[in-house]
Amino acid sequence: LVWDLRYNDPVQIPGAIYSDQAPRGPLAPPGQYTVRLTAQGKTLEAPLTLLIDPRAKGRLADILALTKLDRAVTADIDVLHRAVNAIRAAEATCPTEAAQLTPIEQALIQVNMKGSEANLAFPGMLNEQYATFQLALDGADAAPTTQQTAMFTNLHTRLQSQLAAWHALPTCQQPR
Repeated sequence: LVWDLRYNDPVQIPGAIYSDQAPRGPLAPPGQYTVRLTAQGKTLEAPLTLLIDPRAKGRLADILALTKLDRAVTADIDVLHRAVNAIRAAEATCPTEAAQLTPIEQALIQVNMKGSEANLAFPGMLNEQYATFQLALDGADAAPTTQQTAMFTNLHTRLQSQLAAWHALPTCQQPR
């Protein structure tokens, strides 16, 4: 068993295309962890210490602050992906409501993206913007910059606006 030192990945959108890799869970910061292995009804535990990379220029507090931001980004990506998946399911089961759902879906994800170079022809929407932003955070060893914090606030506010618009619709059986 190999742990890639990451928290869980966000839910994915089947068939989503990214200019790089799909969003992943953030890297775990240095600290104390417990490894659990469960097999055949038995659980074994062992302590695990992740040390700061000796090449890291940042302090532990900086890395922890960046991890906190990266986890918030991942949580938003997870919510966004779940919303797109639910919207697509609602569009399939309630085609009469698709006209109301489509603009929200199009704000969340670039629906015209059919290949890895489609981002050259179509603008990246919230999903792609979050994915690119997360890549900029991945593996850094410094505290989040003012610009990164502002970018997260902007993305988060726009996501919340789209989610509110979606939840305001009387769509069939949408999860809350």
